[in-house]
Amino acid sequence: MNARDIMLHGGSEHRGMNDAACTAAGPVRSHRFYTQFPDLDPYDRDGDLLRTLGGTDGEAGAPMMETPDDPVGDTETPAGYGIFGQYVDHDITFDPTSDIDRRNDPAALRNFRTPALDLDSLYRTNAEAAPFLYDHDADERKLLTGEAVAAEGDGDGGAFGPPGTDLQRNEQGTAVIGDPRNDENVVVSQLQLAFANFHNRIVDHLRGPGSSLVEEDESVLEAAQRLVRWHYQWVVRHDLLPRIYDRYVLADIEERGRQFFLPAGRPPAIPVEFGGAAHRFGHSMILHAFDVNDEVGEVSLFPTDSGEEDRHLRGGGPVSSDLVVDWSRLLDTGDGDYQPSRKIEPLLAPALFELPVSGDRSLAVRNLRRGKALGLGSGQDVAARVGYDPIRNEAFGDESAIMRTLRAHGRGADPDSPLWYYVLAEADYQQDGERLGAVGSRIVAETLIEADETAYPNAAPDDWEPSLPQPTPTDGYTLADITAFAAEARPDGLVIDAVDAGSATVRGTRSTSR
Repeated sequence: MNARDIMLHGGSEHRGMNDAACTAAGPVRSHRFYTQFPDLDPYDRDGDLLRTLGGTDGEAGAPMMETPDDPVGDTETPAGYGIFGQYVDHDITFDPTSDIDRRNDPAALRNFRTPALDLDSLYRTNAEAAPFLYDHDADERKLLTGEAVAAEGDGDGGAFGPPGTDLQRNEQGTAVIGDPRNDENVVVSQLQLAFANFHNRIVDHLRGPGSSLVEEDESVLEAAQRLVRWHYQWVVRHDLLPRIYDRYVLADIEERGRQFFLPAGRPPAIPVEFGGAAHRFGHSMILHAFDVNDEVGEVSLFPTDSGEEDRHLRGGGPVSSDLVVDWSRLLDTGDGDYQPSRKIEPLLAPALFELPVSGDRSLAVRNLRRGKALGLGSGQDVAARVGYDPIRNEAFGDESAIMRTLRAHGRGADPDSPLWYYVLAEADYQQDGERLGAVGSRIVAETLIEADETAYPNAAPDDWEPSLPQPTPTDGYTLADITAFAAEARPDGLVIDAVDAGSATVRGTRSTSR
């Protein structure tokens, strides 16, 4: 793998996670991760069994691979939320590990030790610690963005789209951002870009009609960062969680607080049951192809092995103008017309069994092997520990992936399954794949519901609600409002009238900037 390659989500270790793995002498504590149930027996089945269950190198008929003649089906959840879940995961597991960060920015110690929804994947820690993220020529309160390049056959290459259509990149095309994982595919890189544009749009808003939102002794930059974080945290709690998690579990957590994961009094850290298993449920929501805009329609997530130069969404380089994401295609803007995500089931899209990486190419195999390496207990044992009746494997059905695999290895009576698999199968069994079941919801929601002292539930005035304009007619403030407001951003007061595809030039008028 060369320096240009970007590791896929789930394809690399979160730094510090293995330090929290169970050992014969108990867990090794990490300041970033911890094991919630170190006394549970690990799910320690033979590696060949896990490879059979997860499939290897895209082999046809892998138990956890969706087949064309038996598709998983769609949910009511828009496809953009699977990508958003990935973005949230990158936020709370961010680790600024370079020596220069540790020497020059003591605040980084706090940020990388906590699972706070503080968007350090967007901001790192502050403008002084990460000056390369900000536009010091035009407006140092704004984040730098870049321009999409010409699609094949349009112009002579190079910058093509208006500013704010791609991330800022160096001369080799590598994104210069707070977390390089957010350039692993075009859709997640465009979501990173949307949050950068959201920040920049808020800066403009605070210098105009929203000036009253700047608090006393607060700069415009500080106010913009606070509002970005608070609106993002609101969307996680009031938009993402209700769409994907068991509502009875959410109501219980809201009423009684955390019962198992990050309970009161424990220093915040990431449970490996979350990072190594439960939050990887989002892999089952990822589509083989995404409907990115009206011009190109659905585009494959990864290149194929056919050798053809097909259009795809593999990241790690400049985004072409024909792949700039129209978020109204992937989110509900109020009209109900959007591409839906896949159901949450123990079946993954075929593209995820042929990852363009070295080593195991099946994401399912990678997840299952990671769970074993971390010494995670079985899904059934974790279910019992958090107070739910475990679902035995046979209840998932004789033709379920786990039962087919166990029979193939002469273990048909084995009642247990890996925690990651159990979370997916439970969602199918209890919720028909529309959202997570009880155990998955408990682990993930208790980890995500914000405990950080600077988060809006703890730092905002009582009964605070989103204070920015709501551009879409949705029921409540949603992720679609963030992306729609972000799309209104104008670089340095330049109002874009049109992009001339023939000459690759931008026509517009300059307004007076404030």
